[in-house]
Amino acid sequence: MVRASQRYFDVLAAEDTLAAAEATLQAFSRQLEQSEKRFEVGLIAITDVQESRAAYDSATAGVIAAKRALASSQELLRELTGETYASLVKPADDMPLDQPQPADPQVWVDQALEQNLDVIAGRLGVEVAKSDVKIAQSGHMPTLDLFAQRTENDREADQVNTRIDRSGDPNNPPPVPVAGVADSNRTDDVIGVQVNIPIFAGGGTQSRVRQQVYLHRAAREKLDGACVAPNARRATPTSA
Repeated sequence: MVRASQRYFDVLAAEDTLAAAEATLQAFSRQLEQSEKRFEVGLIAITDVQESRAAYDSATAGVIAAKRALASSQELLRELTGETYASLVKPADDMPLDQPQPADPQVWVDQALEQNLDVIAGRLGVEVAKSDVKIAQSGHMPTLDLFAQRTENDREADQVNTRIDRSGDPNNPPPVPVAGVADSNRTDDVIGVQVNIPIFAGGGTQSRVRQQVYLHRAAREKLDGACVAPNARRATPTSA
């Protein structure tokens, strides 16, 4: 609807421009005729005739440009609607124009600042960038970590040892194997606190802090631009 309305009014504006250009051409045409007649009787110099002819040529070019603009506007309207219109109904001279309610411009500006999605996104971006600065600055702060570890070891095994049997030949006692169980079950629990104090890391933390500060400034500039845009859009129709 907005596009159709815009192209509809573009055609009407082009028609008014063409009518004004044709009226201007007629005026310069009569002026040229009068200049030529006055030159024939010797009342004016040839330079005045040339100036009138130059104005006439300029007005002719203006009519050609206006016709071209009207044809382009009509084609854009046909492209959108799919129909060719020989003529368009113009708004009546006594057509009522509804005034904005409320009529206070500041109310509309405040409403735009509160409900404009670009402004809301800009504010959120500033808050996020501010948090990122604090996160980057936290790289200079010590950290405290609490850790816990539990290890379980369960083993089942048989152990075989040998002993010397001296009940027989004392000079050459044979070895006698002795079997036994070698099972084990062990659990280790470790709980501790670890403190890390950063001293210097080659300037990496300082660089990250500066980066986030610049990003925060960029986010604020973007928010300022989003806040100025509604005011500029609001002032455009008023100045027109």
